[in-house]
Amino acid sequence: MNKKSKGISAATLKWIAIISMMIDHFGIAVYWQLNIHNYYVYKAMRDGIGRIAFPIYCFMLVEGFFHTGSVKKYIERCLIFAFVSEIPFNLAIYGKIFHFERQNVYFTMVLGIIAMSVLQKTLKYRDKKIVFVVLQSLCIAAYLGAGTVLKVDYYDKGGMMFIIVFYYFKIFEAYIEKKYQMLLGALLFAVVEPVAVLAFIPIWFYNGERGKQNKYLFYWIYPAHLFLFGIARIILSGQLFYMLNGY
Repeated sequence: MNKKSKGISAATLKWIAIISMMIDHFGIAVYWQLNIHNYYVYKAMRDGIGRIAFPIYCFMLVEGFFHTGSVKKYIERCLIFAFVSEIPFNLAIYGKIFHFERQNVYFTMVLGIIAMSVLQKTLKYRDKKIVFVVLQSLCIAAYLGAGTVLKVDYYDKGGMMFIIVFYYFKIFEAYIEKKYQMLLGALLFAVVEPVAVLAFIPIWFYNGERGKQNKYLFYWIYPAHLFLFGIARIILSGQLFYMLNGY
């Protein structure tokens, strides 16, 4: 009889990230539009609880990369949902159908998976240290450059490097104890987003198990909640009236 491992499964980690993300998006899309909103409650949603989500998503993206049966299909799924999510993202965050100054986080993830895939291919050159370091550096630079050009979510906050940090943690997990990885990760994240350090608490308890989950449910939650919050935003802000009257 198999005993369940202690700790937090991938499914539980994803739900923690989802709750944090939805509180964050509710704050900007709905709560801020209410006449009774309180600035400090808003900041707690956006700059407090909401900052926990992205590091967990980055961590799980890396886990997914190393466990997927097909990197190509992984990229395709994320790319499909990137396009599906773009209008809901624009509506919820900016109150517009089209907004080209920022693209949703699925595009960030697509670039992250591609970067990790290329980084993996350069591992065959690790015996040639200089060549290996140059190739890895060029790959990371291209990844960050593409994110900046496309203006994907978190491109301007150092957030794109979170994926790379977790990637290297995975690569060197046999050489660096988990507690030191978590400490180093927390210190690095603290420089960019201090509250994001709290994400390392549930990550620390991750037991490596998948847990009970519906893969596509987690994919669909992102565009679905953004669409609902986006509709609420345009109603509460009065934008719906202007849209219907052609303003």
